[in-house]
Amino acid sequence: MDLKPIAGIDVSKYFSEMVVISPTNEILARLTIHHNNPSDFDRAIEILKKVEEDFAARPTIVISSHRALPQNPLPLLYF
Repeated sequence: MDLKPIAGIDVSKYFSEMVVISPTNEILARLTIHHNNPSDFDRAIEILKKVEEDFAARPTIVISSHRALPQNPLPLLYF
């Protein structure tokens, strides 16, 4: 089984935090995405495209919003 990079995004009301890790758990990128700043979204897309190119595989994206699902111990959505 080939391992792929993972992008984890923690979503909150005004901003989101994104971290991208390699299959060997090395942190490749860290970014704060302010929801009112389109350039932050552009930068996040650039990072994801570069990771896809470097590893020849699209990263698995995991989105977490702990406030949306407070009763669930694993509030993760996989895409």
